[in-house]
Amino acid sequence: MNRNDKQCPFCGERININALKCKHCGEWLDQTYQYHNNQYQTQSNSCGCLSIVWKTIVVVVTIVIVLALLPVIGEILMLFVLQQGATP
Repeated sequence: MNRNDKQCPFCGERININALKCKHCGEWLDQTYQYHNNQYQTQSNSCGCLSIVWKTIVVVVTIVIVLALLPVIGEILMLFVLQQGATP
């Protein structure tokens, strides 16, 4: 073991002395980082579900708006086509 290595207290493998997490067993070496990582995973999991719901709502609302505007868009296109055909 060289001066830049230490032993993981969980699996016993050699890791960098500055490591915060063991690359072999995945255990956090400092409880502070473990707590923050668990908090982040909990938040990202709950937000992940909400973001899917919001994306679905946005898609549905967009489709409804486009369908509601189709007659108006059709009229505008028809006027444009008639104007183009009427001019020589």
